[in-house]
Amino acid sequence: MAAMLLPVLFVAYAASAQEFDRHIEKVTFVPKGQYLAGATFTYDEYTANNYEFLVVNDLNGSKSSMRVTAYGGYFFKDNMAAGLKFAYRRSRLSADKFNFNLSDDFDIDVHSFYTKTQMYYGTAFLRNYIGLGKSRRFGLYNEVDLTLGAGQGKTRNGEGEELTGSYQDIYEVQVGMSPGLVAFITNNIAIEASANVIGFDYTHYKQTKNQVYHNSLNHTSANLKVDLFSINLGISFYLTKSCFKKNK
Repeated sequence: MAAMLLPVLFVAYAASAQEFDRHIEKVTFVPKGQYLAGATFTYDEYTANNYEFLVVNDLNGSKSSMRVTAYGGYFFKDNMAAGLKFAYRRSRLSADKFNFNLSDDFDIDVHSFYTKTQMYYGTAFLRNYIGLGKSRRFGLYNEVDLTLGAGQGKTRNGEGEELTGSYQDIYEVQVGMSPGLVAFITNNIAIEASANVIGFDYTHYKQTKNQVYHNSLNHTSANLKVDLFSINLGISFYLTKSCFKKNK
């Protein structure tokens, strides 16, 4: 008898749930037919002079990284856009010397260490926009993307007869979701900020060491977090077809 009542109760609950009105008003934040174009740029640099941190002592060196991204898209329906991104990332780390001291029996001195990596990325993305209340100037968006990347890296360590080096071919596949905030400063120009929240990464390394030894490494990672240091800032242009027409 109880088993027969369960479907009836479920239908009654669903019907009552459908009658509930949350009074959420759908606002057209970006209309269908507009084009999206923009770019982001990030750069950071660190320099260490006799720096000490935990088991690392006497660190002398520098680190820098740079990434530039250009993207474009089309709003195929109100508040929904699809498009492509192209990015270039370059990072460099050099250390004249540092000491790695884990214990009295494990003490390593490193001299003339250098590594450099450059990557190229192509991304397909889908964005969904939501206006803040009835505002047409401030809004939120969520972006889902699929990224393919390829690049090279090289590492050099030591000097003279102790010099060693390796070369790497790197391939990456990334799937991610990034919420963001957009603020229009004019009708067609907006400032955007976004942060990586959910992501899945797969990386394959193919390495050649000292031009003799060959090896490979596969790395897989997944994350569900808000990283305040991964916030991306950029400027975007929201254009209509009339912007491309020549003035008569």
